[in-house]
Amino acid sequence: MALVISEQLRAVFNNSGLSQRKIADKLCVSESTISRWLSGQRKPREICLLSVRKLFNLDKNYNTKPECYSDGSERRSNGLIEAKK
Repeated sequence: MALVISEQLRAVFNNSGLSQRKIADKLCVSESTISRWLSGQRKPREICLLSVRKLFNLDKNYNTKPECYSDGSERRSNGLIEAKK
């Protein structure tokens, strides 16, 4: 569940060229929080996901279309893929 979100965040963050520290500063979270998101240990809150979209100028529809996948996962309203429970 959180692992898929972490992969999506990792792609966005890596494409930005910013360090984890710089991203953490811009999102007003700790560097360890960013690390936990990227490792899949924690899932970002909705407000943090909104901040990520704003910071990286992602379209408001970025990954928000509801879809189901063959592995049973589904796309949630926060726009990121989450494994079906």
